[in-house]
Order: sequence, then C-alpha cells, then structure tokens
Amino acid sequence: MRKRNYLLLSILLILLLAGCSSQVPAGAMGGAPDLAVTVEVQEIKTGSISESYYAVGTLQAEQEYEITSDARGNVENIYVNEGDQVSAGDILFTIDYAEDITSLEISRRQSELSVEQNRISMESKLASYNRSKELFDAGILAQVDLEDSELTYNQARLTYEQSQSSLESISNQLNSAYNDANVISSISGIVGSINISKGKLYSGATAMTIVDIDSIIVETQVSDKVINKCAAGQQANVYIPSISEDVFSGTVKSIGLTKDDLSNSYPVEIVLTNEGLLLKPGMYTEVYIELEKHEDAVIIPKQAIVTEDDLSYVFLADGDKAISVAVTIGIEDGENLEVIGDIKEGDLLIIEGQKFVDDGQSISIPGSTDEKVHTEQVPVQDNKQE
Repeated sequence: MRKRNYLLLSILLILLLAGCSSQVPAGAMGGAPDLAVTVEVQEIKTGSISESYYAVGTLQAEQEYEITSDARGNVENIYVNEGDQVSAGDILFTIDYAEDITSLEISRRQSELSVEQNRISMESKLASYNRSKELFDAGILAQVDLEDSELTYNQARLTYEQSQSSLESISNQLNSAYNDANVISSISGIVGSINISKGKLYSGATAMTIVDIDSIIVETQVSDKVINKCAAGQQANVYIPSISEDVFSGTVKSIGLTKDDLSNSYPVEIVLTNEGLLLKPGMYTEVYIELEKHEDAVIIPKQAIVTEDDLSYVFLADGDKAISVAVTIGIEDGENLEVIGDIKEGDLLIIEGQKFVDDGQSISIPGSTDEKVHTEQVPVQDNKQE
C-alpha cells in the first residue's frame, strides 16, 4: 500500500513540473532562436513626384464668331455646311441684292454725269473770271464787275466739289452692296451652326457661327479645398476616351472666382493645342491638374506605410532585422507618395510583410545572399499587429 502511494505522488510531481516548464519563454534557457518573418524589400529611390486633382469636363471652342450682314433680302446661295472648315476670305453665302444694286448703279451713272456737267460749268466760269481780271487790270472793268465774276466762279467750283462727294458716297454704297451680297468669312475655322435657309428672307440676325478650334478649351470645375492651389499656367493632363488613350498636355488658362452654388465648385479653363483638329466641341474629358511638384523627393509605394495612433512609419531591412522609422507624408500621386524622415536613397524598404513585424524583428528575405535558414518559421498571420 505504501509503495502504491509513493508511485502516485511521483506521477503527480512529474506532471506538475512538465506543466511549469511549458510556460518558460522560448530561448530563455538556451532554447529555440527568435523566429523570422518573410518579407519583400525594395531599394528606395529619389525623384520627382507631383500631386494632381482629378476632374471631368467638356471641350469648347476657344473663339466663336457670329456671322451677320448689313444686307437685307432673300438668301440666294449657301456655300458651306455645318462642320466644314473655312478660311478667311471664303464666301459663306449670298443674298439676292439685285434691286438695291441696280438702283445704286443708276444713281452712280447720274452722279457721274452731274460731276462732268459741273466740271464744264466750273471751268467756263473760271475762264470768265480770268478775262474779267485782265480787263480790270487794264482799267476797263469796274471793281464790282470783277467781284461778281469771282463769286460766280466760286459758286460753280463749290457745286462741282459737292457733286464729286455725292459720287464718292454712291460708289461706296455700291461697293458695300456688292460685298454684302457676297457674305465673306473674316476668320479661319469650323462652321458651327447655320441659321439661314436658301430662298428665305434674311433680316440681319446671326446667319451662322464660325468656331476657331486651332486651340480648344476644357471647361471643368474644382472644389473649394483645392481652389487656392490652382493657378494659371499649371500643367494638366487631359484624357479624351472617345479619341485615344493617349494623354493631351494642357495648361490652366483661367480660374473663376465665383463658386457655382449648385455644384459647390469653381470653374476652371484649360487650353489645349488642337493638332490635326481632332478635338471637337462637346467631347467628354478627364482631367488631372498638377497642383504641386517636388524634385529629389524620397518616393515609396503607398502600401509600404504603416499607420498606428495617427503616426506613420515604415520598416527598413537592416541585415536580418526590421528597423522601424517614423516618417512624415508629403504629396502623393495615387500609387506613390513622398516621405520625409531618417531614410535615404539606397535603403531597403520592406514593402510586403511590414504589417507583421516589430522593431528589431528577425526577417527573412527570399533570394538574398545572406538569407538565414530557419528550421521553424512563424506563420505570417500569427504575428499580425492590430
């Protein structure tokens, strides 16, 4: 009986010691080494980075001209269609101005005849005045008769000059009538709209519009959060899906100072060079306005940042250890961002696995020449920090 009791006590003591030994930290008594986390690293580079604002917009012609004429009458011919490209000097349409032109031509012929008659009369009166002067100098003609002859000549000269002015006025009216009958474009561009019809009466309203699309405007809007970061001359990348996946380079032309209450944003215009005239008014655009640009910045992928308690930091690989470095975030371009801190070009940045390591944590970098072989590795999910 006594031997059986001793045996039970021995078994309980062994179990108690085994339970206590299982609570001793690994490595505290020369046990297993610190376990490593597999990570992926990337060498840090410096370069330029810019922060952009995304918006959508539409294309509009930078200049649009209204075509009108002083002529009144039925539209005789229209020589262009909407969308046609025209040059300065091209005839756009003609007006049946025949009655007015005929009337002016008759008036001009009558005026020319009057000028000729008045010229003959003036020259005759001048000859009489010259003879009267000779007789006066010879003492044959009285002073009063000489003055009457001079007055008659001056009246004839004035009548002749007035008839000349009348002829010039009628000639100008006739030239204007010819020009008005043929309505000519004063600019080069694209016919935007046509508001007249052949055979219909033209009364002087806008007949058509010509748009200059050598340079074209993107009309877009920005929020009040970035309006003070926008300025004329800033660069903008413009995408027009209906044309191409390529980027069109533009420049901010103007920024409105009055907010649109409906959209709660401010109007911005961006000018583009329209090479090949591929860009047309009304096309949908996507715009990236460059708000800020930094050169020689330390640039890292956004995924490498770890945030905890409103603090941002990254992990660098120092041999087989992970080193935590606090950083301040600068500008970002969507995928990458600028960081400021105790890091530099050439450092090895942990870009995968950084959320599962602590400062000083042992790490394993697959493919590195100094990679250590561990007989036991902690699963990644077991070391995740909350």
